[in-house]
Amino acid sequence: MTENSRPVEIPGFRLQLVESQEGGLTVIAGAQTRTATCPHCRESSPQIHRDASRWPQDLPRRGQAVRLVRQVRRFRGQNPAGSAVTMCERRPSVAARWAQRTYRLTQRLSTLGMVVGGQAGAGLSHRLGLTARRNTLRRLVRPAGRPSRPTPRVVGLDDVGLRKGQVYGTLVVDGETHRPVDLIRERTSDAVASWLKAHPGLALITRDRSTDYARGVTEGAPQATPVAAGWHVLTKWREALERVLNRLHAA
Repeated sequence: MTENSRPVEIPGFRLQLVESQEGGLTVIAGAQTRTATCPHCRESSPQIHRDASRWPQDLPRRGQAVRLVRQVRRFRGQNPAGSAVTMCERRPSVAARWAQRTYRLTQRLSTLGMVVGGQAGAGLSHRLGLTARRNTLRRLVRPAGRPSRPTPRVVGLDDVGLRKGQVYGTLVVDGETHRPVDLIRERTSDAVASWLKAHPGLALITRDRSTDYARGVTEGAPQATPVAAGWHVLTKWREALERVLNRLHAA
């Protein structure tokens, strides 16, 4: 049985009505609990104050967008000394309070944005019935952050143009896997030294012949062995050889 063919399941709620409208499906569900617990004094109350509704978007069904209408209730507090006069029954397993999307839809969109990206993910989401904009996907991906990685044993430092001819930074590359590790927004000795101090355990650092990088490596990782990058060594050797050959050209 595929996901689209399964009946709508909402943990802690009883399905009441499914309506097909022009914008998609509207699923109305009511809570099954008979009491609510005060978040402050932790005392439960069975006295209903009024009904309320939450309208988060859920995963699509049969290619149609699904709007989940959760019928929740507010209960009167039973503790006169408590700070909460009324409290709403909560179902944190479905969606956060006042959230526009359920947790499972948020997770699906976050994965889509992480794998495909904002612009491409937005176009693909409409085909899948998820209807998310590129900025939405970017906001969902941003809290996830980057996965933590152990500090590499060997790194390479080189400048990179953030705005060519105007702003430059420093690219840090794992010398063994040749994968980017981090991007320092400056190429000064202080910025490089601060990054190296925050990542102890380096054994070997390759760099160009910049005096800023040399000073940054000395201050930030004195235990590491500095090595001139092979590309820069070959480049300087080629330039020196060209100068010698130019002087000897007539001969």
